[in-house]
Amino acid sequence: ALGGRMTAQVFQVVDAYLDLAKQHRLAPNQMALAFCRSRPYPNIPIFGATTIAQLASNIAAADITLSPEILVQITALYRSLPPAY
Repeated sequence: ALGGRMTAQVFQVVDAYLDLAKQHRLAPNQMALAFCRSRPYPNIPIFGATTIAQLASNIAAADITLSPEILVQITALYRSLPPAY
C-alpha cells in the first residue's frame, strides 16, 4: 500500500512521535508544524484540514515554539528509528 511505504516500521515510528507529542502536551500536527518552523532553512509545510477545528489547530501551531529539550528528543528519535520505508 502507498507504493510500498506502508510497512510495519511505519507504525513504530508514528507511535514514537505521537508519544513524544503527548509527553509535551502538544497536538501531533502542531508539533510537526512547529518543528518545520524551527528549521534554519526556508521551507513551506503543506498541511491539510477537512474541518474548521483542524484548520484552527494548524493555524495555532504558528504560535508554538518548541523547547530545546523537545528538539533534542525529536533528533534522538529520528536518529534511533530506522527509516519508515
